[in-house]
This record gives sequence, C-alpha cells and structure tokens, in this order.
Amino acid sequence: MDTSYHGVALRFLLDDAIAHGELQEAARMGRELETDPHCTFDDKVNLLTLLQAAKAEDASPFFDALKATALEDSHAMATLLVWMVRNGKAADALEWARQFPPKLISAAEVDAALALCYLSVRDWAGLETFATDANWQDFDYLRLALLARAMREEGEKEVSATHWQEAATLAIRRNYRAKGLVGLAMEWGWDHEAQDLLSQIDKPSESEKAALVALYRRFALNRDTRGLLQSSEKMMRLSPKDDRLTNDFAMYSLLLKHNVAEARMIAKELFERHRSDPAYVSTYALSLFANADFENALKTMNTLTPEQLKMPEIAAYYAVILCANGQNEEAMKFFDLAKSGKFLPEEEELIERSRP
Repeated sequence: MDTSYHGVALRFLLDDAIAHGELQEAARMGRELETDPHCTFDDKVNLLTLLQAAKAEDASPFFDALKATALEDSHAMATLLVWMVRNGKAADALEWARQFPPKLISAAEVDAALALCYLSVRDWAGLETFATDANWQDFDYLRLALLARAMREEGEKEVSATHWQEAATLAIRRNYRAKGLVGLAMEWGWDHEAQDLLSQIDKPSESEKAALVALYRRFALNRDTRGLLQSSEKMMRLSPKDDRLTNDFAMYSLLLKHNVAEARMIAKELFERHRSDPAYVSTYALSLFANADFENALKTMNTLTPEQLKMPEIAAYYAVILCANGQNEEAMKFFDLAKSGKFLPEEEELIERSRP
C-alpha cells in the first residue's frame, strides 16, 4: 500500500485546521504526521510552532528533541535556527550553536541562519566578524547584505554602500534572489536601496511590482521627492499608458531639476490630452514657469475654472505664478487658500521663496 498520500492528506487537513483557528486539532494532526514515514524535519518544526501556540505541555521537551536531531543535518540546523530567530530565541540560538559539529557549521545555509541570529540581537561587531572573509556560495549575496547592515550600524557608510552594491550585483543575476534582497532592504527601512534594486530588474514579477507601489506610498508618506521620482520613473516605464504616473514623474523631475527637457516635453504632451484636468494643467504650467515663461504659465493656469484654482495644491502653484507675473495682491488670496494643502519639501521651498 502506498502511504505517501497519507502525509499529503494530513498536511492539507492540518493547513485547513490552522486557517480556521483550530489549533488543538491542528496539533493533533501534526502529532499524527510526525509518525508518518514521510514526515520531514520541516513538518516537525511546524508541529513545534503549533505546540507552542497551543501551550502544550510537551512543547519544551519536543523542542529539545528537535535540537538534538538537528545536530545531524545542516539543513535541519539552519531551519531550526531560523525558527528560533522568528520566535524571539536568537540569543539562545547563538548559545546552542556552540554545540554544532565543525563539519556542519561551515555549511552555507547554516552560516546564513547564524548571521540572522547576530542581526536579531543587534550584535553588529559579531555580525561583521562572522560575515567577513567568508563564502556562503548561493547565499553570498545575503552575506554581503548583512555585512553592509553591520558596517552601516557601525558608522562605516561608504564601506556599507560598497558591500550593498556587491550584494545587489550578485542578487540581480537571479530574480528570486533580488526579490529577497528587496524585501530585506524594505524590512530595514532602506527604501532607496530597495528602489535602486527594483530599478535594475527588467521584468519584475507581480510581487516586485507590488513592492514598487509600497515603496511609492512610503516615499509619499515621508515626503521623499527623490524617492518618488525614482519610483514613478520605474512604474512609468512599466506602464507607459498610465498618464497619471507619467505626470507624476514629470512633476517630480521639474521639482528636482532632473531631466528637465524630458519633463517639459512630457508635461506638454499630457496637457494637450488633458486640458481640463488641474493635475496635468498645473504640471505643464510648472514646466513653463521653470523655463521662466511666466506669462504663458499664467495663461495656462487661467484655463482652469475658479473652483479648480481654489483647490489647495493648485492654489499654491497659481499663487507662485501670479507672483512671478507681478500680481502679488491677487497671489496672497491663493497663498491663503493653499495653507490647508499637503506639499513636498521642494514645493514648500518654492512657495516660501515666491511669497512677497
């Protein structure tokens, strides 16, 4: 009788029990799966998670048994180390690692898992020592990334940047590695590094596109104009028919004086297609203003309705352009209307510089 399907069925039922919050039943099936000849070490680690969640009496002895078993196999050691990090036991994991057989501790996946322990306890000097002059084979991009983190935390920003670029170069060769590195950078709050990495991926997956959107939202929340420019440029290249993204790219470019010629051309083309939309009209007017064509900038803004001109973000640009045309008294009305608006630092600087 073929018993291989028994384990498959149990895993399916176990997952269903977890999805419905039936932890006791899931733990019961996990114990049954443990007796199956096809039970893997990963299955046992999943059972450990269930036993702890269910506060089972045998959770602790089962954990000790897994640690003893794991000493015989590098994959098991790495798996249990990662589990310990995720469950707040990184310091215990480093202590346990003292028992590791030398022939297994040199395995790349064990090294990577141990480095995550150092990262979790924020032992930067320990992480630097552990990750320097090593070779983690397929995980070497992760070693370099972790070394970059350690060096930055120790104040060595230039060295950190070098190691990060080395990590990115290795990861970009295979998209699945790049995806992991993007996730790591975002977890650390290294949003610009994540954005730079995503910009190098020619054909991003759906999850990587979702990361781009998440980064764009973070940059917007942090009022990070340069980050918004980088994100919008990548998204614009991926979705060239999305005029909103293209308009955003043009506006950020104008604010940062980046690729101004391209931004002006884009703004004009979009204005021709969206002459009554204040977002496109104001970007085109900004492009004229940036070129010191104040008269036509004002004419462009005056194509909007009085109601549109009173919108806070639009009122700010209108006030700036009115001042450039010497209409300071009229401009003050719109500066007042703009007070409730939300602006990027470069926009705030433009407003303050223009205010009479």
